[in-house]
Amino acid sequence: MEALAGKSATASQLRQRRHQIGKKYGIPQELVGGNFRQSYRRCGKPNCRCAKGDGHPQWILSLSSDGKRRVQSIPADWQEELEEAVLKTQEYLDAVRQVMAINLELLAETRRLRPSKKVRTARKKARPMWISGKKRSTCAPCDRS
Repeated sequence: MEALAGKSATASQLRQRRHQIGKKYGIPQELVGGNFRQSYRRCGKPNCRCAKGDGHPQWILSLSSDGKRRVQSIPADWQEELEEAVLKTQEYLDAVRQVMAINLELLAETRRLRPSKKVRTARKKARPMWISGKKRSTCAPCDRS
C-alpha cells in the first residue's frame, strides 16, 4: 500500500512494530481505522470557482486516537486504496465484535447448564453443637455473672 510506505527511519520502526504485533495476534497489517469521506474546501481566492460553488473536493480520513480527534487530508490518488482498506477494517472489527458476542453467549449458556451446588446455610446454623463437632467455648458470655 503506497500510503503506508514511508521511507524514513521512523516509518521503518513503525512497520517493524506493526509486523511484530500482527504476527503475535494474527492481525492483518493493512488495517486502517477511522472514517473516510469526501469534503469540500474553499481556497480563499476571490476569483476562484470555489468562491461561488461547493469548493474543491478533498478526501479526509478522521479517527480518534488516545482520546484526541485526528484528521488527515488524503491525496486523491490514494482514495481508492484507502477507502478499500477502511472498509476491510470495519468488516474485520465487526467480525471480532461478533466473535466476542458469541463467546459471551457461550459463557452464559455454559453457566446455565452447569449443575448448581446446594448451599445449606440455614440448616447448618440450626444444628446442635454436638452434631457439628465443634467444641464449646470455655468462656461463654452467660457464665460471667
